[in-house]
Amino acid sequence: MEQSRSLQVILTVRRALVVLLVVVAAVCAYGSVLAYWADTVLLDTPTFMRAIEPIVDDDGARMQASTIISDAVMDVIDLRQITELVAPDFDIPVIDQLAADLDSLVRQKIEAAVGTDTFGDLWLGEMRRWHIGLVGAVHATTDESVTDGAEIRVALGPYIDLLIEQAESPLIRRLITGLVPDDIRRMQVVVFNAEPVADRLELLRLLERARPYLPWATAVALLLAFAAAPQARHALLGAG
Repeated sequence: MEQSRSLQVILTVRRALVVLLVVVAAVCAYGSVLAYWADTVLLDTPTFMRAIEPIVDDDGARMQASTIISDAVMDVIDLRQITELVAPDFDIPVIDQLAADLDSLVRQKIEAAVGTDTFGDLWLGEMRRWHIGLVGAVHATTDESVTDGAEIRVALGPYIDLLIEQAESPLIRRLITGLVPDDIRRMQVVVFNAEPVADRLELLRLLERARPYLPWATAVALLLAFAAAPQARHALLGAG
């Protein structure tokens, strides 16, 4: 009776061990596939750039970037606020009309500029630079970060110059030229945020370091599960 009870305990322990080993093998197999994808797709710059090109060429993404830049320009060229500072007695309806004309001009010209191949090439160039920094940080032996490169930015200067050049109203040209300081021209706005990837830097490092060992860990766990199963035909099911 005692011997039968001991045998039952051993069988129960072996079944539990087999289940645990099968779970470990499944986790390692999943990690191996994920690590392979990260190495051959996410961390391979040419492959990553081919995957990101449709996003850069997407009309919705371009429109979002255009809106962000236009809003930023209108924030720094606030005709109503500027007029209140330099000419508080100026006719308000005239200023309102000028502000409406300027807003229309800003959005029209910036949308056209963002839609050009030049802007697309700039965007892709910044994405390539960021990705090279990400790959370097993943493979680095020290605790490097890509936080500074997680945001793709563009300077407002070229867009303000574009508005000055193409504004039909001489008054608008004079206002922009005379009242927008140089430090505003150097101001940058974010048109793409890659922080969701950068925030997973530690996970990517772990996958990269474990990648050579994960297939072996999967195979060893399955072999041990097969050996530990009370009945060999049950080994692959994780029970005995």
